[in-house]
Amino acid sequence: MHARLERFLKLSNVERRALITALFWLPFSAGGLRIVGYRRWHAWLTSDLPSPAGPGMTGVALNKESQDSVRLAARMVQAAAREGLWSGTCLERSLVLWWMIRRQGLQAELKIGARKNEGSFEAHAWVEVDDVALNDSEQLHRHYEPFEASSPLSTHP
Repeated sequence: MHARLERFLKLSNVERRALITALFWLPFSAGGLRIVGYRRWHAWLTSDLPSPAGPGMTGVALNKESQDSVRLAARMVQAAAREGLWSGTCLERSLVLWWMIRRQGLQAELKIGARKNEGSFEAHAWVEVDDVALNDSEQLHRHYEPFEASSPLSTHP
Protein backbone atom coordinates (compact mmCIF):
# COMPACT_ATOMS: atom_id res chain seq x y z
CA MET A 1 0.00 0.00 0.00
CA HIS A 2 2.81 2.40 0.90
CA ALA A 3 4.60 1.71 -2.41
CA ARG A 4 1.41 2.48 -4.35
CA LEU A 5 1.04 5.80 -2.56
CA GLU A 6 4.68 6.67 -3.27
CA ARG A 7 4.20 5.87 -6.98
CA PHE A 8 1.01 7.95 -7.06
CA LEU A 9 2.73 10.93 -5.42
CA LYS A 10 5.56 10.77 -7.98
CA LEU A 11 3.05 11.28 -10.81
CA SER A 12 2.56 14.73 -12.32
CA ASN A 13 -0.77 16.49 -11.76
CA VAL A 14 -1.86 15.61 -15.30
CA GLU A 15 -0.98 11.94 -14.73
CA ARG A 16 -2.82 11.90 -11.40
CA ARG A 17 -5.98 13.37 -12.96
CA ALA A 18 -5.87 10.81 -15.77
CA LEU A 19 -5.32 7.94 -13.33
CA ILE A 20 -8.13 9.07 -11.02
CA THR A 21 -10.42 9.44 -14.04
CA ALA A 22 -9.60 5.90 -15.17
CA LEU A 23 -9.95 4.48 -11.64
CA PHE A 24 -13.44 5.99 -11.39
CA TRP A 25 -14.65 5.26 -14.92
CA LEU A 26 -13.59 1.59 -15.13
CA PRO A 27 -16.16 0.31 -12.60
CA PHE A 28 -18.67 3.00 -13.60
CA SER A 29 -18.44 1.90 -17.23
CA ALA A 30 -18.79 -1.74 -16.21
CA GLY A 31 -21.99 -0.86 -14.38
CA GLY A 32 -23.29 1.18 -17.31
CA LEU A 33 -22.71 -1.70 -19.72
CA ARG A 34 -24.47 -4.16 -17.44
CA ILE A 35 -27.43 -1.91 -16.65
CA VAL A 36 -28.25 -0.31 -20.01
CA GLY A 37 -26.23 -2.36 -22.53
CA TYR A 38 -23.57 -1.44 -25.03
CA ARG A 39 -25.58 0.72 -27.46
CA ARG A 40 -27.15 2.94 -24.82
CA TRP A 41 -23.96 3.20 -22.77
CA HIS A 42 -21.94 4.13 -25.85
CA ALA A 43 -24.58 6.71 -26.86
CA TRP A 44 -24.50 8.21 -23.36
CA LEU A 45 -20.69 8.41 -23.39
CA THR A 46 -20.79 10.04 -26.83
CA SER A 47 -23.50 12.57 -25.96
CA ASP A 48 -21.20 15.26 -24.54
CA LEU A 49 -18.02 14.63 -26.51
CA PRO A 50 -16.57 17.36 -28.70
CA SER A 51 -16.38 16.61 -32.42
CA PRO A 52 -12.89 15.46 -33.34
CA ALA A 53 -11.24 18.15 -35.42
CA GLY A 54 -7.75 18.73 -36.72
CA PRO A 55 -4.98 16.41 -35.54
CA GLY A 56 -6.15 12.93 -34.73
CA MET A 57 -8.76 12.73 -37.45
CA THR A 58 -8.46 9.69 -39.66
CA GLY A 59 -5.62 10.28 -42.09
CA VAL A 60 -4.25 13.29 -40.16
CA ALA A 61 -1.21 12.58 -38.02
CA LEU A 62 -1.29 13.63 -34.38
CA ASN A 63 1.12 16.33 -33.28
CA LYS A 64 3.65 15.53 -30.53
CA GLU A 65 1.47 16.97 -27.75
CA SER A 66 -1.56 14.95 -28.86
CA GLN A 67 0.54 11.78 -29.19
CA ASP A 68 1.84 12.27 -25.64
CA SER A 69 -1.71 12.83 -24.36
CA VAL A 70 -2.99 9.68 -26.07
CA ARG A 71 -0.11 7.58 -24.71
CA LEU A 72 -0.65 9.02 -21.23
CA ALA A 73 -4.34 8.06 -21.31
CA ALA A 74 -3.44 4.52 -22.42
CA ARG A 75 -0.84 4.16 -19.63
CA MET A 76 -3.21 5.45 -16.96
CA VAL A 77 -6.08 3.18 -18.01
CA GLN A 78 -3.65 0.26 -17.94
CA ALA A 79 -2.37 1.32 -14.50
CA ALA A 80 -5.92 1.74 -13.18
CA ALA A 81 -6.83 -1.75 -14.42
CA ARG A 82 -3.70 -3.24 -12.86
CA GLU A 83 -3.66 -1.36 -9.54
CA GLY A 84 -7.29 -0.39 -8.96
CA LEU A 85 -10.20 -2.25 -7.45
CA TRP A 86 -11.70 -3.09 -10.84
CA SER A 87 -9.53 -4.40 -13.68
CA GLY A 88 -12.38 -4.50 -16.16
CA THR A 89 -12.84 -6.44 -19.36
CA CYS A 90 -11.18 -5.46 -22.62
CA LEU A 91 -14.43 -3.73 -23.62
CA GLU A 92 -14.67 -1.75 -20.38
CA ARG A 93 -11.00 -0.70 -20.55
CA SER A 94 -11.31 0.18 -24.23
CA LEU A 95 -14.48 2.24 -23.72
CA VAL A 96 -12.81 4.24 -20.96
CA LEU A 97 -9.66 4.83 -23.01
CA TRP A 98 -11.68 5.73 -26.12
CA TRP A 99 -13.80 8.17 -24.08
CA MET A 100 -10.77 9.78 -22.42
CA ILE A 101 -9.15 10.41 -25.81
CA ARG A 102 -12.34 11.62 -27.47
CA ARG A 103 -12.98 13.98 -24.54
CA GLN A 104 -9.83 15.81 -25.64
CA GLY A 105 -11.32 16.34 -29.10
CA LEU A 106 -9.06 13.74 -30.70
CA GLN A 107 -10.19 10.98 -33.02
CA ALA A 108 -9.98 7.46 -31.63
CA GLU A 109 -11.65 4.34 -32.93
CA LEU A 110 -13.16 1.76 -30.64
CA LYS A 111 -12.71 -1.56 -32.38
CA ILE A 112 -14.63 -4.69 -31.54
CA GLY A 113 -13.72 -7.91 -33.26
CA ALA A 114 -14.57 -11.57 -33.12
CA ARG A 115 -13.09 -14.93 -33.97
CA LYS A 116 -13.88 -18.58 -33.67
CA ASN A 117 -11.31 -20.49 -31.66
CA GLU A 118 -11.57 -24.27 -31.38
CA GLY A 119 -15.30 -24.09 -31.98
CA SER A 120 -16.04 -21.30 -29.50
CA PHE A 121 -16.87 -17.68 -30.25
CA GLU A 122 -14.49 -15.08 -28.79
CA ALA A 123 -14.72 -11.30 -28.90
CA HIS A 124 -12.17 -8.61 -28.15
CA ALA A 125 -12.11 -4.81 -27.96
CA TRP A 126 -9.28 -2.33 -28.42
CA VAL A 127 -8.69 1.34 -29.29
CA GLU A 128 -6.85 2.60 -32.35
CA VAL A 129 -5.51 6.04 -33.13
CA ASP A 130 -4.03 6.57 -36.58
CA ASP A 131 -4.43 2.80 -37.18
CA VAL A 132 -2.24 1.92 -34.19
CA ALA A 133 -3.66 -0.18 -31.34
CA LEU A 134 -3.06 1.64 -28.07
CA ASN A 135 -4.18 -0.77 -25.39
CA ASP A 136 -3.30 -4.04 -27.00
CA SER A 137 -0.28 -5.87 -28.19
CA GLU A 138 0.04 -5.50 -31.94
CA GLN A 139 -0.34 -9.26 -32.33
CA LEU A 140 -3.41 -9.92 -30.18
CA HIS A 141 -5.97 -7.77 -31.94
CA ARG A 142 -4.83 -9.03 -35.35
CA HIS A 143 -6.34 -12.41 -34.45
CA TYR A 144 -9.82 -10.83 -34.40
CA GLU A 145 -11.87 -9.70 -37.37
CA PRO A 146 -13.21 -6.21 -36.54
CA PHE A 147 -16.88 -5.54 -37.10
CA GLU A 148 -17.53 -3.13 -39.95
CA ALA A 149 -18.60 0.45 -39.23
CA SER A 150 -22.08 -0.37 -40.53
CA SER A 151 -22.51 -3.24 -38.07
CA PRO A 152 -25.01 -3.08 -35.20
CA LEU A 153 -22.13 -2.41 -32.80
CA SER A 154 -20.88 0.53 -34.83
CA THR A 155 -19.13 3.21 -32.79
CA HIS A 156 -19.59 5.83 -35.48
CA PRO A 157 -22.52 8.27 -35.27
